[in-house]
Amino acid sequence: MNIRRISAALGAVTAAAVLGIALPTSTQAAEGVLIINDQVHVNPHGCFSLHHQVRPARVLNETTREAFVFAGYDCSGPIVRVVPEFRGAVIEFGHSLFVE
Repeated sequence: MNIRRISAALGAVTAAAVLGIALPTSTQAAEGVLIINDQVHVNPHGCFSLHHQVRPARVLNETTREAFVFAGYDCSGPIVRVVPEFRGAVIEFGHSLFVE
C-alpha cells in the first residue's frame, strides 16, 4: 500500500467514527417532562393537541428539546411560538405542539 491509500483509508475510518458518535445524539427524543395544563408527558416525542385544552394553554417544557407551537391541527401550518428547553409559556394561539 502506498501512503495515499493509507491516508484515504484512515480518513474514511475517522469520518465514519465521527458520524457514528454524532448521529445518535441528534436523533434521540427529548428527555424530561412536558406539562400541558397539568397533564404530564414523560420523555415526550411527537405532536400534542392544544385545541381541546383550556385557553390559554399553560405549557411547561422541562425537556432537553425546544417545543414548537403550530397554528394548525396535527402540527401543520406555520410555527407561531417556540417554547425553549426548561422554560414555560402561556399559549393563546396555536392548535398543536411538537417536541422532537
